[in-house]
Amino acid sequence: MTREEKKTAVLRKGLCLVCLRNGHMAKKCHSNVRCVLCLKRHYAILCPELLNTSKNVFPKQDKKEENTSTLFTIPSSPKTIYLKTLVVRLKNGGRSQYVRALLDDGSHRSYIEKDLARELRLLPSGKETLSQGLFGGNQTPEAENYRYTINVERIDGKFSCQMSVLDQPKIYTTLPRVREKHLLAELENHGIVLTDIGAETPPIRFVLGADNFEIPKIWELENLGIVDPTERKATKLLENETLAHFQETVKKIDNRYEVALPWLAGHPPVYDMYDVAESRLLSVTKRLLKENIFEAYDDVLRQWPVIKPSSATTKVRPVFDAFFKRPDYASLNECLSVGPSLSEQIPPLLLRFRSGTIGVISDIKQAFLQLSVRHEDRDFLRLLWWNVKDRSKLEFLRHCRVVLGVTSSPFLLNACIRHHLSSTEYQLESLQTTVEELKRGFYVDNLTTVLKAKKN
Repeated sequence: MTREEKKTAVLRKGLCLVCLRNGHMAKKCHSNVRCVLCLKRHYAILCPELLNTSKNVFPKQDKKEENTSTLFTIPSSPKTIYLKTLVVRLKNGGRSQYVRALLDDGSHRSYIEKDLARELRLLPSGKETLSQGLFGGNQTPEAENYRYTINVERIDGKFSCQMSVLDQPKIYTTLPRVREKHLLAELENHGIVLTDIGAETPPIRFVLGADNFEIPKIWELENLGIVDPTERKATKLLENETLAHFQETVKKIDNRYEVALPWLAGHPPVYDMYDVAESRLLSVTKRLLKENIFEAYDDVLRQWPVIKPSSATTKVRPVFDAFFKRPDYASLNECLSVGPSLSEQIPPLLLRFRSGTIGVISDIKQAFLQLSVRHEDRDFLRLLWWNVKDRSKLEFLRHCRVVLGVTSSPFLLNACIRHHLSSTEYQLESLQTTVEELKRGFYVDNLTTVLKAKKN
């Protein structure tokens, strides 16, 4: 590819030309990236000098490119060798699983175990016939692989992305996990937190190959201590900008709070996906009719719900699939800010919960549906559904409330609750202690607090 073709591909994916990450454009990038060839602010792969340098360094080979996979070598020595493994959460609609994954930058493609794809009820988006090149010049026979699209999420929920993967009957049975206490202690001293640790060795069921641009973010951010100070500063700056945007746009109209979606500065355009929505609607409708829950679903008029027949309260929970995207284009979630990390609030809540005598847990009923979305953002929350009067016709519907599935929704609800509590500080001086206790106890819409028992 020429340099211009590379730049076009990067921009089409909504990535920054400096750090090759999404969420911002080059002019607002705070990453301390330097090219090893010209020392300017870009990676070497986008350097104009690369063409001249490559003539001297890389000999031209008239070979057809092959999809390759890494060969796992089991050493005969007793020394344990650790590969780059981690635990990720794979999601498909309302189904999800935590699995061990291998980061394999020697593999051109990403893979999922066949049985795992079946357990998650993934629907194939196509087929590919591949012959894999192995170490030593060997090559596997050609075989058909189903292609799937799946959401991959960090276990703390702070980062997620959509990936295209191929299925394989078996990925790999056993790879060792870090379990030596002195190693874990040393890593912890450096602020590094691993997710794939323990004595047991569950099988690797997912491979993250070099075909996914988002891999570095999943790997680098998993080790919470290994973060470039400039990147940490840029993240904090984005969080502050998101909070400031919320404060500027939140309104109270007819006793209901109205919020605006926190769009990222310089985000890529959001494209129309009518044909995809229509196809998925037909698929969902068949499933709902088969399971005899169409009427229950029709009552809430939502797309891709989480259905829990065992739930005592909400059996059909509305979830909007804002992760979906066309190849080479950004999803709605990639255009929105997630706001400050909410997971950092959990440890203090748990510690406080253990400090008292009586624990109290509560939540706000249908909290997300209490917040209104401003009118100019509702067109980005559209869905297709069957016409009430004529079931053979389709009609457009728009979400007017904050919905699950949109990456910014937890932040908006959390910020709105804190905004509401802050606004009551000067009106309810007699209840100041209660207000402060609520502020400390809320995690999004869940309240966790403690009481001390009175002595008789």
